[in-house]
Amino acid sequence: MGTSNSTVQAQPVAQPAPIVTTRTVTVPGPTVTVPGPTVTVPGPTVTVQASPPASTATTPSAGTSFSAGTYEVGTDIQPGTYRTSGSGYCYWSRLSSNDGELGSINANGFAEGPGSMSVKSSDEWIEFSGDCTWTKR
Repeated sequence: MGTSNSTVQAQPVAQPAPIVTTRTVTVPGPTVTVPGPTVTVPGPTVTVQASPPASTATTPSAGTSFSAGTYEVGTDIQPGTYRTSGSGYCYWSRLSSNDGELGSINANGFAEGPGSMSVKSSDEWIEFSGDCTWTKR
């Protein structure tokens, strides 16, 4: 038996085409105008703390009683002295704005029993919380 030597030449193997996936995403950024059509890119997403909601109670008139809620001075509640019999924990605050910031508190306090507080015409908002009813005297 004889031996034979043969040479096999390898053929290049075709590579598969790369897979390209395209997706559209929203990227925060400034509004940009480019030559040609105008392209607007949304700005950054900003999270802000919303102001506390105004009282859901009906708008009371002067001389009525007020429970937990936030009231606009001159519209919802009138300046004057308000008293409570103090049936539980009673908090009040006189506010320069309704933005929920600590710096907006002109004065505040609480009563655990009978107490009083004054609403001034210079106050913008009054907030009551707790189990008390405040009545103008």
